[in-house]
Amino acid sequence: IILTDEKISIQPARAAGGVRDFPYMQDRKEGQHMTIMDGRIDKTYIVTDISMDAPIMRRLEALGINSGTKLRLMNRKRNGTVIIKVRGTRWAIGRDIAGGILVNPEEGKEAHGND
Repeated sequence: IILTDEKISIQPARAAGGVRDFPYMQDRKEGQHMTIMDGRIDKTYIVTDISMDAPIMRRLEALGINSGTKLRLMNRKRNGTVIIKVRGTRWAIGRDIAGGILVNPEEGKEAHGND
């Protein structure tokens, strides 16, 4: 499913490959606002807040993405789309929506691929 401000369409997420983590994107220090767009690939985050229009918030909640949810940033495309993994399912999220998902890094856990 690709979510954008204009529409919601269902498409399978493509497998990661060829797109590297952008070196200028570093995890922010705790206490600063951070969106999933600011995260590092293969790192787990906890959603702290979702800031966007009510219909999109409801759709994200229906997909299991709400405050307190763990998610992993799987990939970031050049067009701004991010691939996240939530409860075993991979989702492609457009940059406008990803910019409204506020997160904090999960403390003391490295990526193992088992999420």
